[in-house]
Amino acid sequence: MSTVALLWLVVISVPCGVLLAAAAWVLRRKSEAQQRVLRNLYAVAENMISAGDPQAIYRRIVDTVPLMLRSTHCYLMLHNRVTRQLDVLAGTDKFPTPSVGMGVVSGPVTCFNNRAILEVPDAENCPFVDKSIVHRLNQKSLLFVPMVSEGEIFGVLEIDDRRRKRSFGEEQKACAQHVANLGALAMKLCEQRSMREQLYRTEKMAAVGELISGVAHELKSPLASLVGLSELALARYGSGPLSQDLKALNSEARQASTILQRLISFARPQKTGAKLVDVNTVLRQVVSMREPKLEARGIRVHLQLSTTPPLVANDPAHLEQVFLNLIINAERSLEEAREKLVTVRTAIVAKRVLISISDTGSGRSHDLQKRFFDPFHDRKNATDSAGLGLAVCQSLVEGHGGAVRVTSAPGHSTTFEIEYPLAEASFRAPAPIPEPPVARGPGANLTALIIDEDRKVQDSLLNLLSDRSYRVITVSSAEEALDLAARARFDLVLCDVRIRGMNGLEVYRRVQARIQSFVFLTGDSFGADMRELFTEPNQAVLAKPFTAADVERLLDEIEPRLLSKEVGQAVLLAAGSPPASGDSGAPSR
Repeated sequence: MSTVALLWLVVISVPCGVLLAAAAWVLRRKSEAQQRVLRNLYAVAENMISAGDPQAIYRRIVDTVPLMLRSTHCYLMLHNRVTRQLDVLAGTDKFPTPSVGMGVVSGPVTCFNNRAILEVPDAENCPFVDKSIVHRLNQKSLLFVPMVSEGEIFGVLEIDDRRRKRSFGEEQKACAQHVANLGALAMKLCEQRSMREQLYRTEKMAAVGELISGVAHELKSPLASLVGLSELALARYGSGPLSQDLKALNSEARQASTILQRLISFARPQKTGAKLVDVNTVLRQVVSMREPKLEARGIRVHLQLSTTPPLVANDPAHLEQVFLNLIINAERSLEEAREKLVTVRTAIVAKRVLISISDTGSGRSHDLQKRFFDPFHDRKNATDSAGLGLAVCQSLVEGHGGAVRVTSAPGHSTTFEIEYPLAEASFRAPAPIPEPPVARGPGANLTALIIDEDRKVQDSLLNLLSDRSYRVITVSSAEEALDLAARARFDLVLCDVRIRGMNGLEVYRRVQARIQSFVFLTGDSFGADMRELFTEPNQAVLAKPFTAADVERLLDEIEPRLLSKEVGQAVLLAAGSPPASGDSGAPSR
């Protein structure tokens, strides 16, 4: 080969080698970039699917997307079903507006409504974006990506490039859509996990309610005896040297009975039903129930209740749950506050009942206020159910035609405001005060049968009825009671629902033809479901533990019906000796 040919070969081969080396370098860099994108995709998918906190999901998305798409900024907007807006919950930096209304012309709204990717290569000349935001942020190119999972759209990702005008490639769009859908799926899984945990808690509370019901039945009879005996002792020895001790004993017994009754009524599920409720009364009960815990934490409660009773048509158990959740939320807000004060106010304005619960805590930002009633937001740890409690409050309030609002600001107090329609009964003129019933004179010769296993309950009722001139016979089993009822006629029977041998309802069915009034003694939570069992005109219920005043009110109610008929002492229906030693006229066992 000649020298000239060799020179030409060298001249040609050197550029070709350089070009080949450059092409190989470009391919290697592209492959590395693709591998890096795939690794980021795998990592973000694993982190989002396993995340238990929605905020962690939001943060992972906005940090990862700009790296994969070589853009500068990313913002995550979720649809708020309550306010009907797209709320900006996370971003590379602070977005100029915290929310985007669904009625305005904007890129996120267009993307959300069409459920399709919207690309804006030139932001300055696009009619689908807010020009004020474009100029303020100096946006060049935009990409809006819908967040969809199983046909449900959750929100929109906004991806900005503020360096240059550009078009996003098909692979970049597919990558962004994949991340957005992964985020929607992760949020749905997080929601399902939270709902499952709430279901477990609900089932556990139902089991606890049943356990409390059984324990309460065992505790109520001793408490009823304690209250009755202390009142009897006060009546007999109240003017002696032991008067102060007896008053203290009676007060503590009543307090224990009240606490037990509140615990049962709150823990045990009951059928719900709206009735006329005094909001002030429910608030006082809730504050009283929570007062020991509040005092232990150094928290003061200031009640500013309206002088006119604010009556609403509502379920008392639901009202109690709403107020208790809001007060507990105020307690948590005051954990690190210098001044620990909760103010509860009620007012009647324009036929509406307004209730406000304020605390002197540090307050919350505007962004967090919008998520107050999100059941999966604002948890300090995995076991904190504050968000779930507030979501339940909102559901219960709105379910009875009310509304709930929250106002707060960093460094200032937080106030929850609840509004209910004022019940119609509040507009009517007060009913005339009925004339007091004519008191019954002594010697009415009414006969009562007490059926209860607890001897102390028997003693308490025997003393109270004897003071009203009843002849009283006490028994401890259903068999004894049925035997007596078969041979004698009684005006009044007081029977424990859970009497030994058979329940009180069965005893009633067997003796109802031979008695005028039947009173059920029950230590269970007396809810709507139980009340439906006792609907006969001659039936009544006396809940344990009872006081002397409870028994007096019951007797005042049923005695006019007993005295309206010709009644005498118990008539023996069979020949032979008296059925019990108490038939001589004096109370007996």
